[in-house]
Amino acid sequence: MISRPQLLFVGLLILTLIFIRSQSAGELGKSWNSQAKFGISDTRKSTFAKWFPSVHERESVFCVVAVTSPAHLPQRRHWQRAQWSKNIALLHAQHPHLPPKFVFKFCLGNHNRSLEQRLDLQEEHKLHDDLVLLNSPDFDNDFWGDITVHGHSATTLKVLAAIQHALQMYEFQYIVRLGDDSYFRPENFFARVQQGLLPAWSACIGFSAPAPLRYKTSAGEVTAPYPSGMGFILTYDVAAWLIQARDKLLLGGPEDGVVGSWFVGTQIQIYHVPNGFRDLDWSCQSGEDILVHCLREQAHWNMIGPDGNLPC
Repeated sequence: MISRPQLLFVGLLILTLIFIRSQSAGELGKSWNSQAKFGISDTRKSTFAKWFPSVHERESVFCVVAVTSPAHLPQRRHWQRAQWSKNIALLHAQHPHLPPKFVFKFCLGNHNRSLEQRLDLQEEHKLHDDLVLLNSPDFDNDFWGDITVHGHSATTLKVLAAIQHALQMYEFQYIVRLGDDSYFRPENFFARVQQGLLPAWSACIGFSAPAPLRYKTSAGEVTAPYPSGMGFILTYDVAAWLIQARDKLLLGGPEDGVVGSWFVGTQIQIYHVPNGFRDLDWSCQSGEDILVHCLREQAHWNMIGPDGNLPC
């Protein structure tokens, strides 16, 4: 016959096993839900999460679009955000049940900002809720710095500050570096990712200029390809690595040229997309654009049709 203390022991053991099982199931559910939001199952992201706030404290999104824009060009931001809302509507129409989540932010430097400028930016942000003020200079005043160890470009510093901000706020698969004169099509980008046509790991995606640049570094001169200034897309692991390696990066300008030097000696691929990235006056295959550069007048944005296509 089983004694009373033995019955109590068996009961406590059963309750403990039930609790452990429920906790394990809950963690598995959290893990699956976190991955499902991205549409991927790449657990290597956890390697980088320790450098930043817990993934459960950050918003899960598919892609962060960081637009570097100087404070004194609000009209460009107006044109760009108006078209962005149309493209997001197209994306949601194509994926009505589970559209991928994009975050779209204009990134401005906060150094040497006058009171009048601060008030204007506050008003703009109240209206649109899409400005981020970064701890960086905002504009180079036509001085691009130089591609050396000692050069510093405001745009380059702002790009790195934007990446760091994104890593602190979001858990994402991609981050897009965009200028305020560039047209990015989220619906076309997501379609290519879904089709497996773009890398999901260890890549800088863009238009790799045919003539490589020569960089002066503390270790001597190096030659590397570079993504053209129209913009580029980084995978999550590359974005996280850049912030960790920041002290070793060239920070001069032009920023698009310097980016190529960041990946010299690494396994990071500069992934060339010839039929997705272009300047406005280049020939193209209509409808395939991911990113188009040099839309600097309202007339350029007005050329975009209701289907999102920009004629070649």
